[in-house]
Amino acid sequence: PLAEELARTGHFPTDPTGSIFDLPRGYPPLAYLAQGSLWVLSGVREHVTPRLIAMFFHAGFVLLLAVEVGGACGLAAAWLIAAAPAHVEFAHAIGTDLPLAYLCLAWALRARAYLAHGRRGDLLLAGLALMLALWTKYQALTFWAAGLAGVLAVRSRPLALVHLAALAGFVPFLARNALHLGNPVFPAFADQLGGEEPL
Repeated sequence: PLAEELARTGHFPTDPTGSIFDLPRGYPPLAYLAQGSLWVLSGVREHVTPRLIAMFFHAGFVLLLAVEVGGACGLAAAWLIAAAPAHVEFAHAIGTDLPLAYLCLAWALRARAYLAHGRRGDLLLAGLALMLALWTKYQALTFWAAGLAGVLAVRSRPLALVHLAALAGFVPFLARNALHLGNPVFPAFADQLGGEEPL
């Protein structure tokens, strides 16, 4: 489901046989959904309603963060995110930057909860959040590397395995880009790794 088609027609493509190999560009598939599906949810083709939905989504995440952390620390964390210049600038945007940050933060919170309590549910949610982050934007690869270093530092084998599993779930898309575009993370590092989009 490409963002361009969603915005133009107001609905998902009718052909259910498409796959990640049919996407004409190299961005991870969730980027298209994040940038286009709000038009579907709003049922209109103008820009005001989708942006309002995006703002409610961002506000909802800030509230969830306050509840997740709890107490004065939760309120302080939520306020710092809500008042951050980047959050204020992009809160109305229909994009992937803030959702990517949310997913990375969700990984950190669930990983912390697992280390504190040893609950399997927290471990699985941490892995799911990290995999979704990878399928949203390539910048998550840098977070993956930093997170792996932290996991190795605390010597948590289950977290390390989940971390590797999250990357394994993203490898098919990297392989697709390498085969079809000549660069596994195209259009990132195009000058260094090459690659080009098909005409």
